[in-house]
Amino acid sequence: MEILIGLLVFVIFILLWIFVSYFLSKASGWHEFQEHYRLTKHYSGKKLNMRAGQLGETCFRSTLIIGVNDDSMFLGVCFPFNFSSPDLLIPLLDIEVSIISTGFFGCVNLKFSHANLTELSISYRLAKKLGLVS
Repeated sequence: MEILIGLLVFVIFILLWIFVSYFLSKASGWHEFQEHYRLTKHYSGKKLNMRAGQLGETCFRSTLIIGVNDDSMFLGVCFPFNFSSPDLLIPLLDIEVSIISTGFFGCVNLKFSHANLTELSISYRLAKKLGLVS
């Protein structure tokens, strides 16, 4: 009987995890992104793991994977938080960079031409490390 209860708790936990991950993916606008920017080819470039950012109304605290190469930006979510959030490859030509503030607590907003309603906010330091700002 204890094994059955333990198994039931485990299944409920997994289903709840999947539901919350799906809801956060929808709330952040990730679904809108995947329609236009879903990763279809190999990304060659350095990726920075465990980064923070805000996409739409959803904060990703140390769960983003982000990288920039010569022509595109890679955006992903770390496992196990990536359910319903496939990796994205966004052409740099589709990104408009807006510096909100600089310095240690500075912020940069990234607007995307095919995802008009959703912006990605990252720290100024991260944007500088990625080469998005000088």
